[in-house]
Amino acid sequence: MSRPSLNLGVTRGTAGIWREAAAELGYVAKVGKFPNAGNITGLLEAMARGEVTGTAFENAFTTVRERRSQLPMFPDLDEKPGTR
Repeated sequence: MSRPSLNLGVTRGTAGIWREAAAELGYVAKVGKFPNAGNITGLLEAMARGEVTGTAFENAFTTVRERRSQLPMFPDLDEKPGTR
């Protein structure tokens, strides 16, 4: 059974932030291009169903941004080497 698809474009580097926030909220991919990484689709579907509160969403992104600000810069999972 096929699922409808929706393609979203985000600015360079933000897909990694989305993945980390999804993982922070417990949405982790089991298979696919990024196994064991945050599942952006799962997060968006849960948000549409009302399973993720605005507070939880905000807290997850705040946690990710704080954690990233304390780390040395490194390429995001969504960036291919040599594309910066």
